[in-house]
Order: sequence, then C-alpha cells, then structure tokens
Amino acid sequence: MVTRRSSPLKASGGTLLSGLQDLSAEDLQPMIKEGDFDGDGALNQMEFCVLMFRLSPELMEESYFMLDEALQQEFQN
Repeated sequence: MVTRRSSPLKASGGTLLSGLQDLSAEDLQPMIKEGDFDGDGALNQMEFCVLMFRLSPELMEESYFMLDEALQQEFQN
C-alpha cells in the first residue's frame, strides 16, 4: 500500500517500489489523490497499477502488443 507517509515506499511484501523512493510526501500527495479511487488516503495494488498505466501510456501499448502476440500464438496452435 502506498500512503503519503510511506518512507521508504514499500509494497506490502516489503519490496521497494522502483522509481518512487526519491519522492517526497509533497510529491506523492497529488499522485495518491489522483489514483485513490476508494478514498482511503492510500493506493492499494490495483489503484497503483491503474495509475501507473495512466501516467505511462507506453506501458499500455506494450501490453496490447504482448496480448496480440499471445493471441496469435494461441490461435496458431
């Protein structure tokens, strides 16, 4: 879970969330506000993933490519 007070920012399993370790609480607050769909003041795993896809459109493009590739392989077999 990511909260404004997460420092260092860690996922529930204790692993450091890559790329977020240098963000201050002030930098993190707008991200949490934008991605916090259930209004609990924190980003759960699903909210975090949705926010990252929204902020990084290239991730979505890569996902479409991977899905297309997997479907092509599935239908060839």
